[in-house]
This record gives sequence, C-alpha cells and structure tokens, in this order.
Amino acid sequence: MDTLTHGLAGALLGRAGARGGRAAAIVAVAAVGATFPDLDAFFLPGRWFSMGSTMDYLRYHRGVTHSFLAAPFFALAIAFVARLAARRTPLAALWAAALAGIVSHILFDWITSYGTMFFSPLSWRRFALDWVFILDPYFTGIPVVTLVLALVFRARAQRIGIAGSVLLLAYVGLCAVMHAEALGSARRLFPGSRVEALPQPFSPRRWALDTRWPSARAPRHSTLRCSLPASAPVTRC
Repeated sequence: MDTLTHGLAGALLGRAGARGGRAAAIVAVAAVGATFPDLDAFFLPGRWFSMGSTMDYLRYHRGVTHSFLAAPFFALAIAFVARLAARRTPLAALWAAALAGIVSHILFDWITSYGTMFFSPLSWRRFALDWVFILDPYFTGIPVVTLVLALVFRARAQRIGIAGSVLLLAYVGLCAVMHAEALGSARRLFPGSRVEALPQPFSPRRWALDTRWPSARAPRHSTLRCSLPASAPVTRC
C-alpha cells in the first residue's frame, strides 16, 4: 500500500477512536504512526543512509519498521515526540494512537502481494494475502471521503469515522471473497498445478492467475489476466 493511503487510513482509524478536545491530536498521531513504517524508504541507495544496493532495499523493505515486535517501541518514541506539542493529551492515549497507526500499516501491507516481515529481526519470513493491489483507488477513496465528511459534520465526526472504518474493512472483506473466487477458478482451469491469484489495478474483479506445473525437467510457468464477475467464475483470460 502506498504511504499516503496508509496515512489516510491511520487518520480514519484515529477519527473513529477519538472524542472530545483530544481528537485532533489523536488523529494526527495515528496518521503519523501509520506512515512511520515506510521510513525505511530513506535507506534507498543514494539517500542519507545507503543499504548497499537496490536489491538490498527490496530484500529488507517491510522489515523491522513493519514488525509487530518493534511496533510498541516505535509507537512510544512517536508518543514522546507528540507529547511536546499535545501536552494536554495523556501519553498513554498518544501511544495507543501511534501503535494503532503502525499496526494498521502492517496489516494493510499484509493484504497486498509484496509480503511483510511480521517478526523481524527474529524472522525474515514474509507474509502476504494477495487480496488488494498496492495502489487501490477505492481503498484510498474511502478514508478521503470519510475524513472530509467528518470535517464538515464535526458534531458527528466520530460516528462518521466509525462508519468509514467499517466500510473500509468491508471493502477488504470483498477483496478477500473475490480472491477466493479467483483461486477457485484457477484451480478448476489448471487442475494439478500450483496456482496464485494476484490482484490487478482499478478493480477487485481483475486478477492475474499465476500457475506452475511440476515437471521432471523444469517447472512450467504462465500467467493469465482475468475478470471475475460476481455471478460467475472466469469469463475472459
């Protein structure tokens, strides 16, 4: 997921959980926490701190800054900095908001295809669900619309934030269902092969079906791009 969308989603969750005069601080800290894990982008070659090569960056991106193990400590650091500006907001509330933002970032990267290292630095294994494309206008649009409505109707801002959060999670659930349909269609089309369904841009109905067939010499591999209407399996490939 792109960093801007992460920040918007974090702000949305902060808006859903914040009430009263502390709302602005909670929303801001949640948004900062949600963007924080992508600070590992500064380790790109040629930036302030080089990791050696582009391949090194790709290997370690979504690593320690995306780890559940490190998240509470990063959230505490964010909370301490935020406390300098939000002195009336309890440190515990700021920590909870930052932690919620970081955890949302980790989970929303999990639903994409690149893979996230939940338990780094103890384990460098990547976890990915392949439900949502890394740039999704619907996923981004839901927080944008919700946050605008919350600004317009401030008396109902928290309720609007809760409704927007539920809608965002419902969209993720829809993508999960469509992913299961895509996998089922791939297994019917290519029995006996190892299949994956990878999300494609602009629609949760568009998938790339990646197939591998075992072979004595070498595995065969192919990718088909397909559309899945809600009422039927693959209609065109």
